[in-house]
Amino acid sequence: MAAAYVGNAQTAVSKATQYAHERIQFGKQLWDFQVLKHMLADRQTEVDAARLLCYRAAQMAAADVPCSREVSMAKLYGSETLKQCALTGMQVLGGYANLPEADMERYLRESVQSTIGGGTSQIQKTIIAKSMRLG
Repeated sequence: MAAAYVGNAQTAVSKATQYAHERIQFGKQLWDFQVLKHMLADRQTEVDAARLLCYRAAQMAAADVPCSREVSMAKLYGSETLKQCALTGMQVLGGYANLPEADMERYLRESVQSTIGGGTSQIQKTIIAKSMRLG
């Protein structure tokens, strides 16, 4: 599940970046606005971090090493990252984001489900906290 979240988050960031390069607003490309560059740079950094968490959990699982904490971290961070990437995508695409051909609205719907299905974000945090002997 975490890997699927990462894949969808990457697609959302990539589509938003592509749109920012193509869309002209106020006489220049959206990409020329520094705030958009920073938003998308933040989202890409989060996607890469989520991907690394997935790789670590997968590597541990493949080696038969106990990894419930790492899996919960990957699921938690991946789902929350997908949500942030979809919200940023909606902002970058503006009104176009709601059109069926944009797919961004679908990523937003899926991101909400990702923080609920397969264990809510709060459940993932509880698993992580227990592994840290916090309760």
